[in-house]
Amino acid sequence: MKPILAYRLVTVTVNAGTGDAEVPFQDVSELRSRGARVVGIEVFDDTQLAFTPDGLPVITQGDALKCTVTFKDPTSLERLKDVPLWTLNPVYMGGIYKQFVPFEANWQSCFVKFTGGFFAAAQFNVPFGIMWELPGTGK
Repeated sequence: MKPILAYRLVTVTVNAGTGDAEVPFQDVSELRSRGARVVGIEVFDDTQLAFTPDGLPVITQGDALKCTVTFKDPTSLERLKDVPLWTLNPVYMGGIYKQFVPFEANWQSCFVKFTGGFFAAAQFNVPFGIMWELPGTGK
């Protein structure tokens, strides 16, 4: 497994009252402006992390089973499409994060999709650990 060169917690905020819907990522300007390429992704639920740094609660383990995530690159190519969220949780992967061929994400086109009669009673975050590198530098 490749060593982690850089790591950033990226959250998707789900507002109270959200039902079956696509919830977009916010722009991650720190990564976008540098042309950073995603090399690995992991996600956490409330059994591993109670709150994100902004103080919001984390998605429950049960709700994580009701959603998928899609990552698109700047050309709108769906690099990862409808990946079940739980498959990115290292607890279910023997403690190993998902490693990918490096790709640049178009953060504002990436989204978490809720299905199966989902309804958010309160606001919460879906936290993603993003491992990244700068193109051509190995850093």
